[in-house]
Amino acid sequence: MAKQEMLASVEAQIRKDIPRLMEFKEGFIIENNNTQVKLLSSNYEFDEECIVHLFVNTEIFWYLTDEDLKECKFIGHDIMLNDVFQWLFLNDNLHDIRHIFIDGTLIPKSGIIDYGLHINFDSPYLKNQPTIFIDFLYNISNKLKA
Repeated sequence: MAKQEMLASVEAQIRKDIPRLMEFKEGFIIENNNTQVKLLSSNYEFDEECIVHLFVNTEIFWYLTDEDLKECKFIGHDIMLNDVFQWLFLNDNLHDIRHIFIDGTLIPKSGIIDYGLHINFDSPYLKNQPTIFIDFLYNISNKLKA
């Protein structure tokens, strides 16, 4: 399975298990017509009867009403490493990680270290992590679905 497919599956599971990642506030991601944008501002009143939400990405500004949002796919917030750590803690019985070295190396409970399995602390986003780490998380998320 490709990294992007595994990543999408893991992100969906983490968002399901950590409800704050689906809160409709600044940074919330929606998709419409294969274009993803983030919520920049909400509750901007266009008039007394209509509340408008401002969404942006690097190329687009969208002003959407609540009615417009019905046509969009709700993605949620970007998954950060702190969210991954919280999710791993919530599912401690499904993995073998005991510690994480400051260089990103994962230390299993068994004590046998796989130096290939590590976290890239240069980026706080899950989407920028090594494929082997995404694969590791994907295997944990599959255990939850079983």
